[in-house]
Amino acid sequence: EHSKEVCTSDGGTHGMYVGLFKNSPKNSLVIDCSTISPIVAKDLSAAGKKAGITYVDAPVSGGVVGA
Repeated sequence: EHSKEVCTSDGGTHGMYVGLFKNSPKNSLVIDCSTISPIVAKDLSAAGKKAGITYVDAPVSGGVVGA
């Protein structure tokens, strides 16, 4: 099963993923292709790990600077 969402800010992205982590099965893989700050990406990685989920930051644009 997969989920596709669009968020327009770091705060919106963070909130959406925290909800996703709470409702996803353990050992899920989450790949984030958004343009978010490295700080938020690291926080989401830690939150995913705490929930038993692998979070991968994979920005298509090269991150905030690349966008």
